[in-house]
Amino acid sequence: MRVTRLFTCLAGVVALMPLIAVAAESVGDFPVRAVRMVVPYAPGGPIEVVGRLIGQRLSDKWGHPVVIDNRPGASGLIGADLVAKAPRDGYTMLIAAQSQASNASMFKKLPYDTLEDFAPITQVARGFGLVLVVNRSAPFNSVKELIALAKANPGKYTFGSAGLGNSTYVAPALMMAMAGIDLLHVPYKGISLALGDVMGGQVHMAFASAVSAAPLIKAGRVRGLAIGGGQRAPTLPDIPTMQEEGLAEFDLGSWFGMWFPAGTPRARILQVHSEIARVQATPEVKRRFDDIGLVPVATHPDEFARYVRDQVAFYARVAKSAKIEPQ
Repeated sequence: MRVTRLFTCLAGVVALMPLIAVAAESVGDFPVRAVRMVVPYAPGGPIEVVGRLIGQRLSDKWGHPVVIDNRPGASGLIGADLVAKAPRDGYTMLIAAQSQASNASMFKKLPYDTLEDFAPITQVARGFGLVLVVNRSAPFNSVKELIALAKANPGKYTFGSAGLGNSTYVAPALMMAMAGIDLLHVPYKGISLALGDVMGGQVHMAFASAVSAAPLIKAGRVRGLAIGGGQRAPTLPDIPTMQEEGLAEFDLGSWFGMWFPAGTPRARILQVHSEIARVQATPEVKRRFDDIGLVPVATHPDEFARYVRDQVAFYARVAKSAKIEPQ
C-alpha cells in the first residue's frame, strides 16, 4: 500500500513538473532559451516582416533568438492551432492578422476556440486597409470600371486570396456583395503567392496589405485601384478609398496582433507586452513601420482582448452582409 501511494505521489509530481518549472522561473529569468514566433502564412508576407522586425529586437534584449516559424495553410488555421495546443510557458507565440478574428465566421468548425484558447498579448500594428491591385493589362482602370465590366461578364474576372476566412478573401467578398457582381475566387496558401500570379496575369486581381502592395505599385508591376480603409494611406496617397469609388459603406481596416496559448502565466504575458511596447516606441521602429505603411501599436493585453472580441462580432456582421457561407 505504501509503495502504491509512493508511486502515485511521484506520478503527480512528474505531471506538475512543467508548471513547477514555469513558476520557479521568475519573470526576470525569461527567456532562458529560444522563443518561437509562429507566422501562419507563407514566407515573405507583411506579417513576417513585422514579426522579424519585433523579433530581432526582442532577441537583442533577451540574448536568446526569436525564431520565425512559417506554418501556412487553411487561412491561418494550421499555425494558430499549433499555438493553441503549445505548452503554456511563453516559448511559443502567434503573430497573425485580423483573419484570426474573421475565421470564426468563415468556418463551420475551428480546431480551437478563437476567444478561449488564446491569451492576447498585444495588438502590434494597424494599417489603412487592404489595397486592391490588378494586373497591368487588366481591362479596368478604376473600381467603377471593374464593377461595370464584372456586371456585364459574371464570373469572368478572377481574384486571388490567402484562402477562405482570410481578410484577403473577406474584402473582395464584401465588394461583390455591395456592388452586386460575381468574381471567380482562386485560393492560395499566402497572399504573396497570389500577388505573383496577379503580376504574371494568371489572375486579374487581389487585395493585399499596403506593406506588400506599395512596392509593387511603385515599381509598376501592378496597378492599385483602391484601398479598403476609411482613409488614404500615406504611402499611397494617390490611391482612392473604396468609399471614394462609390462603395460608401466599405471600411475594412487592417491590424496585426500577438497571442500566447491560453493559460500562459499572467506575469509572462505582461512582461512580453511591456518589452514589445518598448520596442514599438523606439524611433527606429517607428520609422520602419512608417516606411511600410503601418502604425505601431502596443495595446495592453486586456484592451486587446476586448478588441479581438469586438472584431469577432464585427466580422460576423460582415459575413452576414456579404452572404459568406461558412465552409
